[in-house]
Amino acid sequence: MRLTPGTKFAASAIIFDMDGTLIDSQHVIGRIWRRWAARHGLDAEPFVTSPGRRIAETLRLLGPADLDIAAEEAELTQAAANETEGLVAIAGAAAVLHSLPSNLWGIVTSAPRQVAETWLAHTGLPRPVVLVAAGDVPIGKPHPGAFIRAAELLGVAPKDMLVFEDATSGLTSAQAAGATVIAIAGTLAQEELDDYDWLSDFLRVSVEAAPAGLHLTVR
Repeated sequence: MRLTPGTKFAASAIIFDMDGTLIDSQHVIGRIWRRWAARHGLDAEPFVTSPGRRIAETLRLLGPADLDIAAEEAELTQAAANETEGLVAIAGAAAVLHSLPSNLWGIVTSAPRQVAETWLAHTGLPRPVVLVAAGDVPIGKPHPGAFIRAAELLGVAPKDMLVFEDATSGLTSAQAAGATVIAIAGTLAQEELDDYDWLSDFLRVSVEAAPAGLHLTVR
């Protein structure tokens, strides 16, 4: 259900996914996968339309059995770190992030740390104190480990976190960790969005610090 004005949430901390949630990177990621797939004589669409997973897990899931995962992951990571044209912050994201106390928010992303830091800097978004990237957990989304790790680093219980995500794998991961989730529209089809509380962007979101944590209001 699309969240209506006046809706409120309380949380000890807020966690954000990056791609599709804080940064509109769909076209950039599509370019990278299409170039890579063309070199390997593969159909790019399964790779382009399977967001939210780590590169290595996407390659294992969708790539040919004889693929050198480590080599291809390194190549794709370097390509992404060098590819910033077309990256833009999701509307309202910068204002929300800058309004948050640094010890009460973080990012959990399937992107490699090098890519995450480059893309955040390029789009003018602040780098959080807590950034759980692809290499920081043994299993990526939809496994809940990344969000559990973020909760540990922030010193909060996963059930007290509010998570913004855009892809099924990330939403599933956050829910499995016990967090409350809000979907950001863009990746999911309308019929899939209706399974979650959702917003188009962050323009109607305001957050205030309170003695017990954070209060989020949809305006």
